[in-house]
Amino acid sequence: TASPTASPTASPTASPTASPTANPTASPTSGSCTTDDDCIDIGYGCDASQNTCVPVSCEASDACPAGEVCVPVVSTSPNTCTITNEVVASLTASAATVWTLDPSWASVPSYWDRRRGAFAVSSKLYGDSEGGAEQTLSDTLEAGRYDVTMTTLREVDGESTYRLFVNGIPQQEPFINPTTETDYAPFSFTWQDVPLLSGDSIGIGASPHTNGLHPEGNSTAWARARWTQLDLVCSDDDQIGSDEPFVCE
Repeated sequence: TASPTASPTASPTASPTASPTANPTASPTSGSCTTDDDCIDIGYGCDASQNTCVPVSCEASDACPAGEVCVPVVSTSPNTCTITNEVVASLTASAATVWTLDPSWASVPSYWDRRRGAFAVSSKLYGDSEGGAEQTLSDTLEAGRYDVTMTTLREVDGESTYRLFVNGIPQQEPFINPTTETDYAPFSFTWQDVPLLSGDSIGIGASPHTNGLHPEGNSTAWARARWTQLDLVCSDDDQIGSDEPFVCE
């Protein structure tokens, strides 16, 4: 699975029930088994066809054993989307109703910052809680794996954290905005090889942050986790998700 350059620990979201599922594309852990009970001590399920303990399928990281996260599984099947090296969908932050600013997976709502043309989260109201914004992808989008590029606005007051969500499930690892000496300087970051289907919902979870460097009243100023756009480009690395696209690792 492709990983972004930043690799902080993903925080948990919803709590679906995970069921042990045999998954030949996942890397098995050590130990032989005949039933799931033989693997319970390490939090895995039994692939009876191979008599091997394997990661369980999952929908969110808090469905995984301690110390593991829910990640996409990648096989070597050819990518099914065909328009490569050009943006096939550009989702721009706006006040339009195509965006939902209080998705169920977010801890707090986002808001539309009209002045800067960005979504943001009020640190004054919510501190560093994660706000969300999501949109349903077009019915005409080809199924496949996409490189998803997000444009953020860096701020001198802090280094905000961003997570990519598809259908309410966090993808890969979070991204932390780099430091800047110029307020609202744009910065682009790409999550690679993200499996998407037409009609999927895609969104960003954004968490404000203060670096404590700029006094404001009795405290310090905060960056409000602003971001302005998501661009989708069909990945050209010939990989696509398996039928069981998420496992604990």
